[in-house]
Amino acid sequence: MIALAIILFFAGPVIGALAARLSYAWPDADGRHQDADQCQNCGASYRWFEVLPAVSSVMHQGRCPRCGAQARTLHVVAEGLGLFVPVTAWLFAPEGIFILSCLIGWTLLALAITDWRVFILPDAMNAVLVVLGAAFIVLHARDDWLHHLAGGLAGFLILFSVEVAYKALRGQDGLGRGDAKLLGGLGLWLGWTRLPEVLLFASAFGLTFALLSGRSRTEGEPGQTPLAFGPWLALGAWTSWLAGPLLVSS
Repeated sequence: MIALAIILFFAGPVIGALAARLSYAWPDADGRHQDADQCQNCGASYRWFEVLPAVSSVMHQGRCPRCGAQARTLHVVAEGLGLFVPVTAWLFAPEGIFILSCLIGWTLLALAITDWRVFILPDAMNAVLVVLGAAFIVLHARDDWLHHLAGGLAGFLILFSVEVAYKALRGQDGLGRGDAKLLGGLGLWLGWTRLPEVLLFASAFGLTFALLSGRSRTEGEPGQTPLAFGPWLALGAWTSWLAGPLLVSS
C-alpha cells in the first residue's frame, strides 16, 4: 500500500497538469479556444519538454522562455493541487478508500479548473463524478445506497431550484446547470446528510475569496461580477470528505 501511495504521489503533479490541459478543450466566455501549449502573451508554442510538470517553473521561473511574460501559472498551481489530492487523501481519507478518494479528488480538480477558466462544468466530467459516486456505493456503501441515491437527487434539485428561482426573480442566470449536476454527483458520493456541510464550506470559501480578492468591491452593479461556484463546491466537498468525520466526532 505504501508503494502504491508513493506512485500516486508522483502521479499527482502529472494528473494535475493534465487536468489543466483538459480545461482548454472548452472555449472561453467569448467562444474562443486557447492552446494549452501556447504563450498567451506572444503566441509562441512551448517545446515538448517545457510542458512537462514543474519544468517551466524550475527552468524559467514560471515565465515564457521567449518573451519573459508570466506563463502557465494555472498549470503550476494545478500540479501542486494534483499532489495535494493524494497527500491529503493518504492522511485523512477513510481507511480502505484511498485510491477511489484520489480518483474523485482528481475529477473534482479537473472540474474546478475548467469552471475557473471558462465558467463551464462539462457534462462529461460531471458524468465521471457520477460513475465514481456509483462505484463508491457499490464498493463501500451498499447498505446505505438509498441514503446516497437521495443525496444525488437532493443535490441536483437544491441548486436547480436556486437557478430557476434566481432567473425568475432577476431575469438573468445566476447559476449554471452544471452546478446542479455537480452537487448531484457530490450527493451521490457523500449522501444527503452531508450536503448542508458541503454548501456551508463552499459558501464560506467562495465568500472569503471574493472578499480577499476584491471581487465584492469591483465597479458595476451588484451581482454583475462573475464568480465560478464550481471550484468552491469541489473544495467544500473535499473538505467535508476529509474533515467532516473529524468535526462530527469532536
